[in-house]
Amino acid sequence: MMRGLPTRLLALTVCLLGVSPSHALVDDSFTSKTQPANTLVMPFDATTGRTTFLLVSNLAGTSGAGVAAVTTHWSFWSESCTHLLDVPICLTLNDTIVVDPTNISPVNAANAAIGTKADLSGNRGFVTVTAYKTDANCVDASLNGFQLVDDALVGTMTLADSAIGKAFAIDAVGLGVSETGDFVELPDLLLSPSGNDGFLALQTFNPQTIEDSIVILIALKENAGTLAGEIGPIGSNVQANVTFFDNIETRTSLPDTSIPCALFSSAVPSDSGSLVPGTVTLDSSGFVQLTNIKVGSTPVGDADGNDGNDTWVYGFHGQSVAMYAGSSSAKYEVLGDDVVVPTPTPGPTPTPAPSGATPTPTPGPTSSGGPTPTAVTSPTPTPTPRPTTTAAPTATAAPTATVAPTPTPTPLGVACTQVDVTVAVNFSATDFSDVAGVTVGLGYPSTLSIPGFGNEPTVLARVTNLTGVQGGLFSVGDQDAQFLLNIGLISTGSPIPPGNFARVRFDCAQGSTVPAASAFTCAIDASTLAGNQVTPTQCVITVVKP
Repeated sequence: MMRGLPTRLLALTVCLLGVSPSHALVDDSFTSKTQPANTLVMPFDATTGRTTFLLVSNLAGTSGAGVAAVTTHWSFWSESCTHLLDVPICLTLNDTIVVDPTNISPVNAANAAIGTKADLSGNRGFVTVTAYKTDANCVDASLNGFQLVDDALVGTMTLADSAIGKAFAIDAVGLGVSETGDFVELPDLLLSPSGNDGFLALQTFNPQTIEDSIVILIALKENAGTLAGEIGPIGSNVQANVTFFDNIETRTSLPDTSIPCALFSSAVPSDSGSLVPGTVTLDSSGFVQLTNIKVGSTPVGDADGNDGNDTWVYGFHGQSVAMYAGSSSAKYEVLGDDVVVPTPTPGPTPTPAPSGATPTPTPGPTSSGGPTPTAVTSPTPTPTPRPTTTAAPTATAAPTATVAPTPTPTPLGVACTQVDVTVAVNFSATDFSDVAGVTVGLGYPSTLSIPGFGNEPTVLARVTNLTGVQGGLFSVGDQDAQFLLNIGLISTGSPIPPGNFARVRFDCAQGSTVPAASAFTCAIDASTLAGNQVTPTQCVITVVKP
């Protein structure tokens, strides 16, 4: 019998069968508009009547050994996939540079322009800015073996239309480095593999009132840049279905679109090359939605489950009405087999019923050094006519057990009779070294089921404790009608470590396929032995076919 448990910890043992989790936001953990990144992606337009300025700051990038600087590689690509220019620019820590695509030069550690100037007037497309390790003299990245530096750069692009005197700004897309450290990583997700799953949505004012609209879509691929490990253009046209939804949810089908390396279009029907043809009348605000986004028959994203060849499409919309102008990034739903679900503050939590467990903690990630591609020696920009193609913290006195490998997600669309869903609960073991109670409310799709109800033996047999905690009170309760499984663990002897928490084996409905991790919801309530709430927490769901 448990004695002296604090009120909050006791609450974890109440109402296991009666609580529904809040729906949680699902983040794309690969893309950032706010956090320093290794690589920035920005569109530019230097065609007649358009002016672009590219603003990049080094907020946190250093090269070790007392070198408070990185060297950045700026690679410019045209909308038709022509590789236009490579420029090295040194950025010391807390340094900022503004680049005009019509007047570009390499920049040294003294912030002085060196070498030949380049002018990209008449071109439009996108630029990637990648941070590399350097030395005190801010030498070219080739002299240090092209070692990528993560969590370094932030950026913004401004684009003006001189004909009407309007401008808008867009935050750069920020991308990080793979776990191996040798390439820049796009989302390990799927964008829109069919007409019914996923989307890329561009919000718009009433197209009839917009004076200026510029829609920009950029198609990218891993390991397709000019230096090994850099992102670059996909190299093949991306096809997508297009639909407009107005402010009373009326759906209007629009012609399919084709995206080369970068598509510069509009949401105004009268504009040449607009996504909305002149024969269509749209008279309210709403959004333009792209679905069934593919390269040939291959969905854009991580279509094969392998790293290093993923693709993605990012979008932006700048628009002006009368004296007002603004911009926004295209929005998309997270689809994939390994997604991070930030945990909301849940309501009351479950009453545990004891059950046996098989302990299996999670190993921390490993990393390796950066790539060693062929060196380039000149800091001078080089126009070209055509494309070239820490361990997770563990709780004090955490239990030890045989380490199980991290499950590899199963690709979408695979038929299934059963699936294993692993739930990991992450928190700071440094800040919370005495976690004594954790409850997870796992919402699952209607295509899955578990034999039995509540905490019947058939339900208990389908859930495995992965924490490694021995002698705790591990409990399970299934609510069939709500498609909700509550899993709880109370331990006053050993602290509960972060990492893999439980594995659940579900049965698949006849004819169904392996669901995406985004089809699940996850709500966590965790407390220390003193009854303090553990926050923030993070839930990671992985779906595999056994």
